[in-house]
Amino acid sequence: MKTKQDAQQELIKEFGKNFNTIDNLIKWLKSHYHPQIFTSMEEFVKTPYFHITGDMTIDEYTDDYITENENYIIALFNDSRDFNNMPEDYCDDIIISYDKESGRILKFCYTGYNNSVLPYIQSFVDIDKTL
Repeated sequence: MKTKQDAQQELIKEFGKNFNTIDNLIKWLKSHYHPQIFTSMEEFVKTPYFHITGDMTIDEYTDDYITENENYIIALFNDSRDFNNMPEDYCDDIIISYDKESGRILKFCYTGYNNSVLPYIQSFVDIDKTL
């Protein structure tokens, strides 16, 4: 697996020095993986991939690490091509908080298995805050 620094150098080459914005992250994810992107918990709970109830909030889902007061996206990875050595029905998600004005990524919440997308997501984080 690549280090955060190696991934960051690749991202600088691809997007320039100010690469770590939510728009660049979404563009990068869609060009390298097959995620579904959700902009609210209400959208996300409609997916059949997790056993979560329709009234669960982002606060509850992330144990208050990311809250409804923040701007966030949920990237759902449910395509088996995105994982090595995992069952075909495996899925994973990452919740990413960002500053609405600058587009800078502030932090992310990830509770799944370690996979190849993490060094890149970590490289997009403005302040190294992860859960």
